[in-house]
Amino acid sequence: MAAYSHQCSDGGKKKRAPHGRRARVEGKLLVTSRKRQKRQQLVQTVIVGFTMVVKP
Repeated sequence: MAAYSHQCSDGGKKKRAPHGRRARVEGKLLVTSRKRQKRQQLVQTVIVGFTMVVKP
C-alpha cells in the first residue's frame, strides 16, 4: 500500500509539472499576442493618418 501510494503521488507530480509550465507558456504567449495586436493597431492608425495627411 505504501509503495503504491508513493508511486501515485509521484505520478501526480510528474503530470502537474508540465501542465503548470504549459499554462505559464500559454499565458506568456497570450500577453505577447496582445502586445503585438496593440502595436499593429498603432502602426495602422499611424499609416492611415500619414496617408490622409499626404493625399490632400
